[in-house]
Amino acid sequence: MVIWNRQISSTVYDSTLYAGVIRFQKRHGLTPDGVLGKKFYEALNVSVEDRIEQILINMERSRWMPSDYPQRYLIVNIPDFNLYAYDKGVQIWNMNVVVGKEIHETVSFTGEMRNVVFNPYWVVPPGILYDEIIPGIIKKPSYLSSHNMEMVNASGKVIASSSVDWKKYTKSGFPYTIRQKPGPSNSLGKVKFLFPNSHNIYLHDSPSRSLYKAEKRAFSHGCVRLSDPEKMANYVLEHEGWTPEKVKKPYFPGKNRG
Repeated sequence: MVIWNRQISSTVYDSTLYAGVIRFQKRHGLTPDGVLGKKFYEALNVSVEDRIEQILINMERSRWMPSDYPQRYLIVNIPDFNLYAYDKGVQIWNMNVVVGKEIHETVSFTGEMRNVVFNPYWVVPPGILYDEIIPGIIKKPSYLSSHNMEMVNASGKVIASSSVDWKKYTKSGFPYTIRQKPGPSNSLGKVKFLFPNSHNIYLHDSPSRSLYKAEKRAFSHGCVRLSDPEKMANYVLEHEGWTPEKVKKPYFPGKNRG
């Protein structure tokens, strides 16, 4: 294969150059396919000054990260769209993740994982409630049932959507909770992993499996979606005495369990 580009001194795309392209693509978060495409050249042509600025920004971010890590910990590399699992300071695996899109960026913070919930309800957060759900109900009264959702009061009693004047709550003041019931179409998939934080961010499964194959995986409302949630469940629960067989039992669709 013969190529020509002013950034490359050789016109022969040999195995050495191919290996270098793969390494470059991996370092810059591109699909490591060895193809000299548009995104490859865009990354190649970023100036030294811009790269130095990126390094300085990330050095500042790293100052706010913990200086001492426990034996087992997880790191979500947001711009890399990957989650890395460590044991005794050694990376043991990683997986593709989906993070927040530009208008709903995933926030950088640290937290301690406290709960694992299988077949979870998805409680609709306020932003999505007022921006998407309530307008959807006003437009289509059957919106909740068609999305496997229900409305409950503070005691958990299901309230009929027809009993609410939805136009009163287009911006604020909605007195009930809307949640999506467990099932194959649930936005959180089959399992979620919770840790207390003020940003309402957690890790979870997702039924939108095709998104994990994208090169840039910024599609969520801020939470982190896992491409292999069962692997995560095994990692988190094995020190609690859970075997892979035990994890599989509640992992398959069924009743909510946390």
